[in-house]
Amino acid sequence: MENSLKRKAEDASHPTPKKQKSLPKHGRRLFIEAKMAWSDQYGRKKNTKGIFMVDSGCTGPMLNQDFVGGNHIPWVRRDDPITIHTADGEPMNNAGEKYVEDIIMRIQDHKEE
Repeated sequence: MENSLKRKAEDASHPTPKKQKSLPKHGRRLFIEAKMAWSDQYGRKKNTKGIFMVDSGCTGPMLNQDFVGGNHIPWVRRDDPITIHTADGEPMNNAGEKYVEDIIMRIQDHKEE
C-alpha cells in the first residue's frame, strides 16, 4: 500500500499532458526568393535579397515596415493615408500611411518596378 501511495504522489508531480487540439488548417503559401534594389537618400545604389510571400488576393504590393526600416529603404509619408483591410475586413494597423518609391524586385530573370 505504501508503494501505491508513493507512486500516486510521484504521478501528481508530473501532470498528464493535455491532448493537443487540432491546429488551424492553412493552405500552402507561395514564397519566392528575390532581390530588392533601390537608391538611398544620397543616390547610392543599395540592394538586399530576401524571401517574400506572394499574396494573390492582395490588391497592391506591401512591404513589412521592419524590412523597410532594417534595410534603410527610403519611404514617403502620404498626405492622405489610405485604409488597408485585412482578409477579415478589419483595418490594418500602421498600414497605408507610408510608401516606398523607385524600388525594383528581381525574381530570377523577371523584374518588377
